[in-house]
Amino acid sequence: MNKLFRPRFASCSASALLSKALLCAAFALCAFPAAHADTVIYTVTAMGSGRVGTESFTDQLITVTGQSETNTVIDNGGGNFNNPGLVSFTITEAGGGMFSGVLLGDGLAYSFTSACPCEAGLGAGGVVLLGAESNAFSQYALSTAIGPVTGDAVYSSLIGFQTTAGILQLTSVGQATFTATLPDTITPPPTTATPEPASLLMTGTGLLSIAGSLRRRFVRR
Repeated sequence: MNKLFRPRFASCSASALLSKALLCAAFALCAFPAAHADTVIYTVTAMGSGRVGTESFTDQLITVTGQSETNTVIDNGGGNFNNPGLVSFTITEAGGGMFSGVLLGDGLAYSFTSACPCEAGLGAGGVVLLGAESNAFSQYALSTAIGPVTGDAVYSSLIGFQTTAGILQLTSVGQATFTATLPDTITPPPTTATPEPASLLMTGTGLLSIAGSLRRRFVRR
């Protein structure tokens, strides 16, 4: 009586390949942790005058803040960098708000590094709102921390910016200070984000057990 013959080496080969694949997956957990982008906070402060909505202000502290990610910087060439994100502002005794465009808070950080004095600051609607001039920005591409850097203010006195508090327009500004910080580098992410050696060992052991079980199953068949 003839019996169907299934070569043993075929079962072993399939099992071995599966084992190797599971081992590779286990090692990948150790060797390639999940990549993440750091949050970057840009801040420009200055003493200035202007109006918000129907309220005028004189010689008040203006603080413009932008929040973005380090991996979203756009290199426009020629030493011109942009980083889109959320931009908000506060003015002492005049309140604050967010810039309103297509998206609430839509704005960007910018830096011009090709000509000195170089500058960095924040804008909205493709227009510079408030920035600072300084040669300290000659190599600054928006993805790292810097500052505080103080220099002559750069602003658009003829432009009114749409905000949730009404039209914001700056009429005069003294020197401005630009700062960029990376909060994620100051406060490390939770330790649970990176598997501990014991957890990795358990994961690898579990994968090997699955591989061994499947291998015995293939062989017995």
